[in-house]
Amino acid sequence: STAKLLARYPDLGGIYIGTSNSSAVCRRVTEMGMQGRVKIVASDLFDELRVNIQNGVAQATIFQDPYAQGRQAFKRLYEYISEAKESGESVLIKPQAVFKSNLDLF
Repeated sequence: STAKLLARYPDLGGIYIGTSNSSAVCRRVTEMGMQGRVKIVASDLFDELRVNIQNGVAQATIFQDPYAQGRQAFKRLYEYISEAKESGESVLIKPQAVFKSNLDLF
């Protein structure tokens, strides 16, 4: 748990959360009075995380653009089914770093 991690490593400077657990981690860091001291970087973007970034509890998130990922997957599937078009190429969606300063763009 976050509390155990912070108790075991009191000088910890940052936490990266690669799952949707960022809200729970932000909440625990705040309850322990460590917001701002422990830098938090999360992944994805949703309302509660947006508030945590605005309040300075989380410093950044990696936005992976699930809409673009789904759109590209659906497009490739449609092309394969309707046109028998096969593409062995990988589809890359650029992840974007979101900070308080550019949060309004997402």
